[in-house]
Amino acid sequence: MLEGHVLRGLPAPCFIKIADSAYACNDTVAELSFEHAGTFQVTVEAWPYLNKEFTVENPPL
Repeated sequence: MLEGHVLRGLPAPCFIKIADSAYACNDTVAELSFEHAGTFQVTVEAWPYLNKEFTVENPPL
């Protein structure tokens, strides 16, 4: 579940993919942060579960 920039209820362990980068996550909660403003596609991968995609808006400051 995505709440703002926080992913909750993640299967642990999993990978969080943003663009061409993958980040290992060993917790059920992950806070997302971005260096630039824009719209980002975020994918959570945790085999054998199906991938879940989210669209995250990061507005300019």
